[in-house]
Amino acid sequence: MARDDQPRNPDLLAILIDADNAQPQIIATLLQEVAILGETVVKRIYGDFSDQKNSGWKKYIQNLAIKPVQQFSFTKGKNATDTSLIIDAMDLLYSRVVNGFCLVSSDSDFTGLAIRLRESGMKVYGFGEEKTPGAFRRACNKFVLTESLRNKSEREEENRLTTFSLETVKQKSSPPKPQKLPPKPQKAPPKPPKAPPKPNILPLELFLKAAEKTSRENGWMKLSEFASYVNQIQPGFDSRKYGHKKLSTLIKTESSLFKVKATKSGRVEWFSLTFAAEQISLPPNPNNLPLRLFRQAAEKTSRADGWMMVCEFGTYIHQIQPGFNSRKYGYKKLSDLINAESSLFSLEKRQNGDSKTERLYIRVKAEDSPNP
Repeated sequence: MARDDQPRNPDLLAILIDADNAQPQIIATLLQEVAILGETVVKRIYGDFSDQKNSGWKKYIQNLAIKPVQQFSFTKGKNATDTSLIIDAMDLLYSRVVNGFCLVSSDSDFTGLAIRLRESGMKVYGFGEEKTPGAFRRACNKFVLTESLRNKSEREEENRLTTFSLETVKQKSSPPKPQKLPPKPQKAPPKPPKAPPKPNILPLELFLKAAEKTSRENGWMKLSEFASYVNQIQPGFDSRKYGHKKLSTLIKTESSLFKVKATKSGRVEWFSLTFAAEQISLPPNPNNLPLRLFRQAAEKTSRADGWMMVCEFGTYIHQIQPGFNSRKYGYKKLSDLINAESSLFSLEKRQNGDSKTERLYIRVKAEDSPNP
């Protein structure tokens, strides 16, 4: 039996690059990103490298040990490159050499390939520009925008060139015999570096949808479940687009939207929406209430007089519909919903036996209430 503390074997990945729809400048950073996802065992790039527009790939192919697959364009308007990439992907699928694919392209023609690979149990990671159609993004388990990788690689390249230039100047500016020269007029100060681009506006609607599906009755949700649902409904989500390296960092930083319960090491495990974030959700809409569910729960939990305890009513609702969440209907708790919907529920407080404590009983009103 394997121990929990033993390291898991990394996924074996194949990187397939469409040279016609990818940028050479980001490929080194992209390979670093893929290294986080798993171990790369296949690296191939497809294109017509006799064409001048693909000449920029040469140094990257050599330096990064990527296998080029030459595909001549025999007929105008027919993309032989896509066909060659798809055939190789299917060969790799049936060979079972890998258990995941990284498709580097902004072309929607690979949507069908991504769907087919996932149907066979493969993990599919897409890499493309902002212009990539939504169909291809959603077909992948995860989609990464190459603009975020471009910004990173450009910053690294600027730092490297700046360091190299300074070292070169130092070497050239040390003559064998220094001579006193008249002071030169001071040059204008160098231009300040460009400010980083402002992060995009947070996708609050996406976060609210994910919170509705993953939060408990008390409003708290697990980060892992929340992140998984976000990636399911929007595979192209990338927290770097909003100025944060990881989703957990975004949640910790945006204190106006999220309340966090962190472990002793500072890792985010549980969090909830703040009061301000909850106000962004849709207002109560009685027409959307699950009245059929409420009446079914009432039939099972009510006494002979039609009254039932709120706690028993809520327990039965969660048994027959585990995904029920009162926040979806604009209320923080089920009890808030019951108190507000006076046209649907009658309320009565009753003393609990000989005890002085009171319990809330409810009764679903007759069928003249709004139809489901």
